[in-house]
Amino acid sequence: MSNAFSPAPLPSREALHGLLLGTAAASAAARGSDGSRPGAEATLQVALLDGLADAVEWAQAGVGADDVACLWLGALRWVKAVDGAVPDGAPEPPSRGVASALGALADAEGGDAQNLAGLRSPEMSQPHRPFNRPAATVPELASTDGPGVLARALGLGLLEHATEEDVRRLATWSAAFSHGAPAAHAAAADAAVLMRALRTGAEPVAALRESLAAPSEGEAREALRRGVGHVITALEAGSSPFSGALAAAGEHDEAAAIVAGALAGALTGPSQVPAARVSDAENAAALLLADSLGPALGS
Repeated sequence: MSNAFSPAPLPSREALHGLLLGTAAASAAARGSDGSRPGAEATLQVALLDGLADAVEWAQAGVGADDVACLWLGALRWVKAVDGAVPDGAPEPPSRGVASALGALADAEGGDAQNLAGLRSPEMSQPHRPFNRPAATVPELASTDGPGVLARALGLGLLEHATEEDVRRLATWSAAFSHGAPAAHAAAADAAVLMRALRTGAEPVAALRESLAAPSEGEAREALRRGVGHVITALEAGSSPFSGALAAAGEHDEAAAIVAGALAGALTGPSQVPAARVSDAENAAALLLADSLGPALGS
């Protein structure tokens, strides 16, 4: 069946703003929230991508910066917003406007609990070298899988002028900050490459279907497949892709809703996202980040 609804790629700022709001609104819908309380994964997505903005700003000033380290500092800002402090022994990240807009996040709801568990570490976990603090006494935590790696990866896929190799690298490392399983890292890399394909002119349904063909398994991979499937169904029905996110939310599947919401927002922009589902903090932070990072992402 051919899809009747095939949106043209948006300017990068609009795609980023749509992705951030789409993630937040889909998460809220799945949690049954009225938008008064922020979502844990939506706010972590914003904080990590603000770390990328930090690296871009250094580069624009002619100063080299470690992009992965900047992403991790963004994650630490999120941990600080949730816990009130960074983990003992971790560096204190410099202040950023987006983190200030998010404010305190002790009441952030939902999402993959492994995000916070994995990020409560004084050192930056790396692929194949996890520093997840409890792993010393509970070794299986070094192989944690879960869908919490996907929202940040989809955001990194908006780097349309980066090579596919670079997009995969950033998505893999950002996944490793909190999740140790190679399957989660692979799912994150593939999610980022899917978004990159959508941003660089691939026909949406074809690109989405191709992403379903990856043979690897795991919790993150299954959540990616479910979310992508909902968007395909919406596109082939001639509907707005955000209806796919709402379908996942109606099944109380927050992980799939987040994937579908991020994809839908990036495809159609913020005007297609139900704004009432997005908290004031998420709205303010998304707008700041769209203005600061959006123009640097691509066209």
